[in-house]
Amino acid sequence: RRIRTTSPVRDDLEKLMEKAEDMKEMFGGIAADPSSVVPTALKAICQGCEFVEINWACKNIEEAAAREEADEFVAVVGGRLVESLAVSHKGSWIFITEVEAYMRGAKDVDDCANTTITVNYPETPRFVVEQKREYQNQWYEAKVYFKHFEFLVTGCLCGTYDDDDLQAFLGASLG
Repeated sequence: RRIRTTSPVRDDLEKLMEKAEDMKEMFGGIAADPSSVVPTALKAICQGCEFVEINWACKNIEEAAAREEADEFVAVVGGRLVESLAVSHKGSWIFITEVEAYMRGAKDVDDCANTTITVNYPETPRFVVEQKREYQNQWYEAKVYFKHFEFLVTGCLCGTYDDDDLQAFLGASLG
């Protein structure tokens, strides 16, 4: 007969498995009804709004091959990002109210395009919060990467699902 001792790894693994099931349930609900994730703090603001999953909304958008196409890309995608809701697996959310667009790695389309080597060119929109640092100062920026574009969030409301408080931000720094 074998005696089973408690293992911190086993306990952590069980908690992780429970969390994974909770996330599957939550994100499955999001796919079925995207408006189900609207936080209580935004209910009055978003009344009458219709939400769709961003990958579905952007699935047929072609890569920009010329300057005019880049302008159209920014107008379409930027328009879909404004008044969109980004949800974190940690229970926080950001309601985007303003974005700036920057082209990356396509000097043949835009001679001012940023050159980046650390971030690829995702085929589906990817939301990230990045820590930035310059000398002694550090801050966070919220961005959406999609194809050869970086959409910097410059205006948003944000909060957590734990309470009804919300904060407003203008500018590139989230604090």
